[in-house]
Amino acid sequence: MQSVLTSLIAVMGTLFGASLTYIFQSRASRRAERFARDERLRQERLTVYSSYAGAVFDLRRKNADQWAARVEGSSDSLAYKEARAAKTTSRVAAYEGLARVMLVTDDEQVIDLARAALELTRGLYKAESAEELDLRQKGIRQALQTFVEAAAAHVR
Repeated sequence: MQSVLTSLIAVMGTLFGASLTYIFQSRASRRAERFARDERLRQERLTVYSSYAGAVFDLRRKNADQWAARVEGSSDSLAYKEARAAKTTSRVAAYEGLARVMLVTDDEQVIDLARAALELTRGLYKAESAEELDLRQKGIRQALQTFVEAAAAHVR
């Protein structure tokens, strides 16, 4: 009888140990999966936010190129038409970047700041003077800086 009781206790101990091991391993696995998912999202956000800022800076530069072509020639010149086409391509990339920002975050402040920076580029090429152009470009730079600071909280 004693050997049966000893065997029963050994089997119960083994089952209890295996059950505890399973519980702890599944918890560790879920934590590892959650960490990996969070890290992928952090990396995706970092890529999206930085490429969006780059796209808006590029759009700002293309607007300035269009402004320069308008000031140096006319709106019928080849240089102006090429600058306008380049700006249009850049604007599409910036709007695509905005859509990606909206997809990777649910923070309305980040989305609003991204929209605000892009909105400031609208009509930049129509500036009446170099001083106005420079002032508006500084406004875009500041808007992007504010966006980046708010977005940075999501990638730290």
